[in-house]
Amino acid sequence: MTPPAVRHAFTYGTLRADYCESGDRWGVIQDHPTVKWTHGRLGGYACFQQKGLFYPFACRAAEVPAAFEAPPGGLRVVGTLLTWEDDGEWREALERMDPIEGYTPGKTGGLYERAVEVVQPTDAAGAPVGEPVPAYVYHQFWAKGSGSGAPDAVEYIQDGDWLQHTRRMPQ
Repeated sequence: MTPPAVRHAFTYGTLRADYCESGDRWGVIQDHPTVKWTHGRLGGYACFQQKGLFYPFACRAAEVPAAFEAPPGGLRVVGTLLTWEDDGEWREALERMDPIEGYTPGKTGGLYERAVEVVQPTDAAGAPVGEPVPAYVYHQFWAKGSGSGAPDAVEYIQDGDWLQHTRRMPQ
């Protein structure tokens, strides 16, 4: 199998490298020691969480209902940019992340879709660092992510940072 040309994955939910002290919720980071990561920002998408679920979804700006006001600077999702240098580990990591996200290569209609988007690496404060890079992004279409398609079925994370949002929520 030829390694994919894209060598990055942008993660914004439970696959974030900073999800917990040891890495992501699923152990992808821990099981692939050559992965490097930095903070990152994806423009042109918005971040939501369907009520009652423990994970977020990103939705392309063109699909976001007008009821959700874009923040200053536009819609964005904040997360981590994962990079693998080792071809074998990159393939293994991608094969592991796909089923976590309910994605099957070559098929549509899974829980998430996977697209290549341009992601801006940032520092922890969100300032740009280096040049934007192409990265795989798992996203949902509005109707699937929101469940009913109704704006009141989701929580809008206006600043795009689901992890910080969940840490600010009352326990």
